Amino acid sequence: NAVNYAVGLTRVPVLVFALGTAIGTAPRAFAYTALGGTLGDLTSWQSVAAVTVLVVMGAAGLWLGGRDPELRAALRRRRARGTRRRAVPAEAVTGEGERAD
Repeated sequence: NAVNYAVGLTRVPVLVFALGTAIGTAPRAFAYTALGGTLGDLTSWQSVAAVTVLVVMGAAGLWLGGRDPELRAALRRRRARGTRRRAVPAEAVTGEGERAD
């Protein structure tokens, strides 16, 4: 993916990148494997642990992403652009006037 290529262009040591990737992906990989292996009994401790890991990692990602000022600014810009695009003329909403299409 693009992140792998981008890191290859930086001075991040291979060991640091490999450890970061392992720490970031291993818990989800184990959780998905445990969940897949226990689909017949979703009340087992393995299923509960797997779902807990996935929910906690998702919540942590949302929380950390929300703290990033650059991401927050980009989301605000995107929302502002989206609002302008979806603006509907007042005549279309109220039914007053004629549209000149």
